[in-house]
Amino acid sequence: MQFVEKVPDREGVERLRYHLGWKYALNHEMNEAVFDPTVLVRFRAKLLEHEQGRLLFERILKGLQDCWVGSPQI
Repeated sequence: MQFVEKVPDREGVERLRYHLGWKYALNHEMNEAVFDPTVLVRFRAKLLEHEQGRLLFERILKGLQDCWVGSPQI
């Protein structure tokens, strides 16, 4: 969602904190605490360090494709 809406880490976390659409899309409970924006920085750094960015992308893509195949056609 952060990538799609082109927002930096801090704003993404703020949207998760206050925006119902973000909470719903990310399956985040209303009163659930949000994480510090630096978590996103560290997560991306670890992906790069271990060259796992492609693997993560492929898993997300596969999940989306599976959902699309299983959804009723309009």
